Amino acid sequence: MSMKSIVWIVACLSSVTVAVAAESRPNVILVMTDDQGWAEVGFHGNDVLKTPNLDRFAAEGTELTNFYVSPMCTPTRSSLMTGRYHFRTGAHDTYIGRSNMNPEETTIAEVFADAGYRTGIFGKWHLGENFPMRAQDQGFQTVVIHGGGGIGQFADYPGNTYWDPTLQYNDTFKKAKGYCTDVFINESIQFMKDSGEQPFFCYLPLNVPHSPFNVADEFRADYDKQNLADPDGRKWVAPIYGMITQFDGAFGRLLDAVEAMGQRENTIIIFMSDNGPNSTYFTAGLRAKKGSVYENGIRSPFVIQWPQTLDGGRKFDTPAMHIDLLPTLADACRIGLPADLNVDGKSILNLLHGETQEFQQRYLFMQHNRANACGPRGSDKSTFDSDNEVEEVDASHDGHWRRPQRCGGRKHAWQFS
Repeated sequence: MSMKSIVWIVACLSSVTVAVAAESRPNVILVMTDDQGWAEVGFHGNDVLKTPNLDRFAAEGTELTNFYVSPMCTPTRSSLMTGRYHFRTGAHDTYIGRSNMNPEETTIAEVFADAGYRTGIFGKWHLGENFPMRAQDQGFQTVVIHGGGGIGQFADYPGNTYWDPTLQYNDTFKKAKGYCTDVFINESIQFMKDSGEQPFFCYLPLNVPHSPFNVADEFRADYDKQNLADPDGRKWVAPIYGMITQFDGAFGRLLDAVEAMGQRENTIIIFMSDNGPNSTYFTAGLRAKKGSVYENGIRSPFVIQWPQTLDGGRKFDTPAMHIDLLPTLADACRIGLPADLNVDGKSILNLLHGETQEFQQRYLFMQHNRANACGPRGSDKSTFDSDNEVEEVDASHDGHWRRPQRCGGRKHAWQFS
């Protein structure tokens, strides 16, 4: 046998090995809404809000009832992308350059792309508008996004609204047809279909129910009839709830599409939110809202399904956090992380299988660049503010204060670390 034939056979065997490995690895769909509170789902006791698809997804999935994010959107996104606390990434707020993530950060998209996955983002990036900080510069091969922190904001395409928005398709702009949530869901479904036998990482950071609060009348009409208002009198509940109900229907279509493709068993699907809500009409007893490190500002709904591996219908109250998703998903997909990648998170795959002991006394940290921070540990939480005060609280109720004391140097330790 000639040397050329041997080389050809080895190459073919290598290709088969790579193909088998890729085929056996799970797909990933990460769905994250924008400003949807922990209590803004039916499965957390909200009897007014209609979310039948999310409720069923939670009932059949694994839920982490104490899953934490940052109090604002850009910080959560940078932590989600990097597995690191946001203040390490450069993207620690939402404006005046503070939403630009350091381009030298290694993102989850880069990790998955390097491992042979097809990567796509559909929705809101908000980690940099220009090279080299754009989504397509940071590991995403297929990009369909709006600009800035929301449709219609100054960094978005001029004149954009939630209907028929002009979106960025990789390096070009194109006018889409339909309501924004439907556009992003439809584009993600097409991306998954086009992936063929290649495993995919599909990131769906949707812009709803972020302001402006616009949705078709058919989705808000039932809420309008109830004359819903926040405790301070604001009547924005109907459009916010309408946007969530509209998303719920789109989420159901996404699940149906994955099922129709025969990928349901081998696909990890996660639903979460980026921070707390705007509305405080129903909070399930959690304190504050978006922008605060009190519980309703940082606790996110979190449900994961992976039918071939995780048992459904389970809940765990052990705290976990957005920084855990990169190492967890890499672990689940058997992707080794680069040796020089320093992440703050840890794989919670064992937790999702019910092995909670190693995570019980883990210390987590949340910080808002506008002068407050907190550190949950188990069922306890210390909350700091810019006046150097610290409050100790039972995090499960976020209102049973035990020991206020001076924070002193402890505050400066996190502020300048």
